[in-house]
Amino acid sequence: MNHDPDYAFSDSMELNQTIKEVAEMTVTQDTLDTLASRILNRTTVVAQPPMPASLARRSASLVPVTLALVAAALVITFLLLSHTGSGIAFAQAQQQVEKTGSVQYVEYMHPEDAKEMIAECRNLLQETTLELAIEEAREAGQTDSETELKKKYEEFSTRIKEYANDLETKLSQAKPIESKRVWIQGRYLQREEETPYGGKMIRILNAETGEHMTLDVSDKHCTFYKSQTIIGMKSGEKTVLQMKPQPNADFYSRIAAIPSKDVRELPGKLINGKQTVGFEQVGKNADTTFIHTYWIDKETRLPVQIDDFRKQGGIVVGGATRSQFVFDQPVDASMFSTIPPEGYTVEEGTILGLDIEK
Repeated sequence: MNHDPDYAFSDSMELNQTIKEVAEMTVTQDTLDTLASRILNRTTVVAQPPMPASLARRSASLVPVTLALVAAALVITFLLLSHTGSGIAFAQAQQQVEKTGSVQYVEYMHPEDAKEMIAECRNLLQETTLELAIEEAREAGQTDSETELKKKYEEFSTRIKEYANDLETKLSQAKPIESKRVWIQGRYLQREEETPYGGKMIRILNAETGEHMTLDVSDKHCTFYKSQTIIGMKSGEKTVLQMKPQPNADFYSRIAAIPSKDVRELPGKLINGKQTVGFEQVGKNADTTFIHTYWIDKETRLPVQIDDFRKQGGIVVGGATRSQFVFDQPVDASMFSTIPPEGYTVEEGTILGLDIEK
């Protein structure tokens, strides 16, 4: 359907199609307002006072009022009263998501974040020498021989170089860069797998029990997080909080509880063979603008893709795209186990957080 404000209906067939699209909520609220306004203008064209030339040219295309247009006006008025724009359609998507019990998706890195990651890898290789690596290992209480530490350092350096080179290759070829895979089961269980600096990391969270565990697969190292350290960005003050069960926490709500307020409907587009309708929410924090765009399958009312971008000075500086959503596919319970695998070393850690107000 054409959304150009200068567009005029030429026959009842197009009008009927528009009514059908309105009923299916595939047009924007602005389009409906514009259409209703045009129909009103057509019914009162004789009684209107003189208009500016630009408006007169637009009105010249209006055809005499017909019973079909009057009927269409009544139908559209009813639909406008029944559907108050994108908020209602988006709420329907919310309801569909809440009906599901599990979800899987893939998260992709924004090219700007990939460039920043490449720079971090290069800096890390320059700053981390073999001597420094051995010194830090000794300070951490590691008793490995220098030969073993040298081997670990070389493996680490090779992994970092290969990861940076892989990012550069994908950027040059405009290929998507996968950053993590996520599995969410019910209200409390979440598993993430990612490859930071080329090493595989697994993070498992259970909000019901308060358990939070990460596995460094490359080094066979397991960390249990027993506390959270909050650092004030203004004061530098540190607050340590013990990790506790959070019965009201809902990792699944990251997908299910998408805000339905303050969203703007976008023109639909085809994604992975699915016709979608878009909804955009914009927020601001200091000098950064956050843009969240949700692409919803028109048939299933479930997310097909979610884009999160950050802008500074009108320029996109980073973000992520979540796609390849799969809902209600059975997941093996062992994927959410917080029992360390055999052969892993285990230690306790703390989760770092920032408080921008302190």
